[in-house]
Amino acid sequence: MGNSLALAADPSPLASLPLVAHEPPIMTLLLDAERWLAGFDDVHVVYLASGAAAAMTAFYAHVGLPAMSAPPPGMVLPPPVAAMLARIPENQAFWLEHELRSYPRFVPDLAALGVARGRLVLGVGRATGDGVLARPARARGVARRSRRRVCGGHVGYATDPAEFAAQLAAQLGASAPPDPAATA
Repeated sequence: MGNSLALAADPSPLASLPLVAHEPPIMTLLLDAERWLAGFDDVHVVYLASGAAAAMTAFYAHVGLPAMSAPPPGMVLPPPVAAMLARIPENQAFWLEHELRSYPRFVPDLAALGVARGRLVLGVGRATGDGVLARPARARGVARRSRRRVCGGHVGYATDPAEFAAQLAAQLGASAPPDPAATA
C-alpha cells in the first residue's frame, strides 16, 4: 500500500528490483478522496459498534466488492487454506482497528515515484474493472506505463496465485516462479 509506494522511491540497493503494488488503495490520489475516506471512517464506526463481521459487510458494500463467502459445508480444505481462513476474523479485526483509516490517507510523493517509475509496477486486476480500488493506479500523476493488468480482482494474487504470478512475470520479462501445487 503506502509503504510499497514509499519503497519505490528508496535509493537503497534494492532499488534495482521491481516493486509491485497491486491496486494500492491510496484514496488521496482520487478527486473524490473525501467521499471514500469518510466511508472508511463510517466502516470503522460500524466495527466499533457491531464488530468485524458487520464492518466487513459495510466495507464490501462501500467499495463495491462481493462479500467473502464461506466454503460449502463439508468441504475439505487443504490444511494451509483452512489455517488461513481461521486467521481471517482476527486479521480483519486488526485491519479495521489499525489500518483501514491510515494507509488510504497516505499522500505519495509523486515526483519521487516518477523517478522510480522504471521499477514501480501498479497491478490492476481485470475483474476489478473501473472499481474504486483500481482507480488510484489510474489517478492523475501516476505513470501509465507502470500499470499492469493481471487476472482476478482485488485479491487475484490469492484467488489464482499461479496464474497471477505467471502473468505478472511474463509482463515483467521474468520467469514465473514454480507452481507449488505442481510439485506436491
